[in-house]
Amino acid sequence: MDIIKPRVIRDTREKHGWIFNETDSIAGTVVDTMSTGDYTLEGFENELCIERKSNLTEFANNLLTARFERELQRLEKFKHKYIIIEANMDDFIRYPEGIDLPEKILKRLRTKGIFLLKKLLELQMEYGFVPLFAGTEGKTVAISIFKRIMEQYRNDKTQKEQDIYKSANKRNTGVSTPKFGRRYRIKDT
Repeated sequence: MDIIKPRVIRDTREKHGWIFNETDSIAGTVVDTMSTGDYTLEGFENELCIERKSNLTEFANNLLTARFERELQRLEKFKHKYIIIEANMDDFIRYPEGIDLPEKILKRLRTKGIFLLKKLLELQMEYGFVPLFAGTEGKTVAISIFKRIMEQYRNDKTQKEQDIYKSANKRNTGVSTPKFGRRYRIKDT
């Protein structure tokens, strides 16, 4: 079986984004323009989308904007859609307590964490994305997602090959197991 190791595509607008080194599932990182999200895998651009929120303040502000909702509408078309939030759920629920903002701004904040949780759950139910509160381990979570996607792809591919092989043998045509999927030639960058 051909082993596919796609590269991670990181959006050009992701200024301080993650860089992924080669692993058993991925072949490194390439920077390219994405119409939706911050990360995907080569060959899976229409199936996988990861949006990264690098801190709690960014995510809390995004939840209440029409722009963010339009982004979620664009995410709907993806089979696998994740929002990785580099914050903890405890901090999210206690928001704005504990965030690093000047006292005068904190006093003016009227939005509380429990309201943000309500809004997040409503958006998640409407648009079907998976929110993952990753704390400081956002990149680790993304690597795990990439690995699971590739495992699922390989399992699906193997099952399709087995089904076709069985079908061919039933017809007694002597057809051997065909190759499916995309082939990538990964160049070092």
